[in-house]
Amino acid sequence: MKNVRWVLIFLWVVSSLLQASRHEPWRDEAQAWLVARHAGSLSELLFRPAMEASGPIYYLLLWPVTRIFEFAPGIFWFSWTGSLVAVILLSTFLPLSFLPLVLFGAYWGYEYSVIGRLYGWGCALFLAGVYFDRRGDRRAALAFLSLAVWTQLNFLFPVIAWVFSREWKRYWPVLLSGVLSVLYLKIGGPHPWDSPGLIGLVPRRLFSSLGLPFLQWPLPLETWGALGLVGGLSVLSRKEKIAMALALFPYTFLFALVYAGHASLRHAGPLNCVWLLFCAEKKKPWAIFLLLAVSLTATWTKGKQDWNEVFSDGLSAARKISELSSHPILHAESPLQGFVAAAVLDLPLAVEEKWVGEPFYSVSSTPVTCPAKDCFYLGRKPPPGTGWEKVYSATATIILDEAFDVFRRTN
Repeated sequence: MKNVRWVLIFLWVVSSLLQASRHEPWRDEAQAWLVARHAGSLSELLFRPAMEASGPIYYLLLWPVTRIFEFAPGIFWFSWTGSLVAVILLSTFLPLSFLPLVLFGAYWGYEYSVIGRLYGWGCALFLAGVYFDRRGDRRAALAFLSLAVWTQLNFLFPVIAWVFSREWKRYWPVLLSGVLSVLYLKIGGPHPWDSPGLIGLVPRRLFSSLGLPFLQWPLPLETWGALGLVGGLSVLSRKEKIAMALALFPYTFLFALVYAGHASLRHAGPLNCVWLLFCAEKKKPWAIFLLLAVSLTATWTKGKQDWNEVFSDGLSAARKISELSSHPILHAESPLQGFVAAAVLDLPLAVEEKWVGEPFYSVSSTPVTCPAKDCFYLGRKPPPGTGWEKVYSATATIILDEAFDVFRRTN
């Protein structure tokens, strides 16, 4: 049986690397790289992530990588390594019967294995905490669970569920660490993606957010979310239901009432991890099989789209700019459009004065005097005035606010 698990992990490695070969990085991948790469001091590296509504652990781990590797291969291999560690740990907990559905499902089949973000490392730290907790090594368990919490707020939710499914009083240092991590995030707030006030409980937002930890569907539909919530909780014991509810409450408050968008697949993945742990020893797993099988649809939909279409224009635009200039200066119509190009070209980001109340790293949006032929502007149309030629045309069809043309100053 152990050999079968390693065969499945090997197939996951092949599948994820093949899918990643067709993926273009986007701003979520570039932004963390830019912060780690251009942090001017340790204090900035420690506290700057709070402005990204994130903890500092991933950025501290990423910092040496940004000194050794270029952006595109560096961010992928680093993030993918975290996902590999998480997959190996997860495979030790789950029964062989539904392990393939998990490895090739929405999270590990695409979302966390292809896109270079912090979630793989966060899950690896959380699962390492669970591993040591089950072995009776309380000190190591508390350390790894605390590190997971300080990776991102989303990892506080599965930690809450795990702690309250056990003898929670033994885990008070982790809960205290979680409270401190929330206070840490207040340093960087308000964040650009925060709603200016509490959003009403719209059923679409509520149920699509609540259902994602159990049923991954490519569209935020309230019907699928409600089915996922009911089906996911139905397989749990009474104590596990209570623990999951305690974790879902702050998660729902964040994504249904505060977050300006709705919960995406990546946000619910940490809760999916703890749910899978709860499901591992269930004797009647037909509902689990059904939820995991339906969730394969999200993997197929997202993977096929990424394979056939252009995710973001950032990588191709940066390559074109590097062909035309050895010392380019970037400006962008939108603060978000320049992240990938700046990361690929290894250019530091300018600091905008204000964006939703707080300083926010972005490529400068105001073209200043810069040498002809070395001045480039990223946007849907050229900046006001004459003297600009289009050198690259938008091709991206997935991340539409990263579909842009590139204009070069001619005089």
